[in-house]
Amino acid sequence: MPLSRWTPAFRLIFVAFLVAASATTISGARAHGGHFGAAAELLGSAEVVAALLFMFRRTQFAALAVLLAIFAIAFGMAIFVGEMPLRFVYYAATAAFILALDRHIASEPAGASK
Repeated sequence: MPLSRWTPAFRLIFVAFLVAASATTISGARAHGGHFGAAAELLGSAEVVAALLFMFRRTQFAALAVLLAIFAIAFGMAIFVGEMPLRFVYYAATAAFILALDRHIASEPAGASK
């Protein structure tokens, strides 16, 4: 199967994962309560919106910028509560990779990606 077919599937799986992880964050934040919980709920909600916007080529650059900011903030919040937040580095790298791969495929002549 050519990369031009794998990339949208990989993007869809990544976005579905982000939405599911954000839903878990939101529900956990509601149970936690307080200012930290409210911040985590807001961050999780913003992540859902940015992840969904990452699905579309017209909004993928802005969505990536927002996602990277969210991952950076979540990284800091995780350190604050004593977690090892390497997952956010992985999420950021994956999002950047998907966008780079999509740009590479878009720049190739039709039918060239295999």
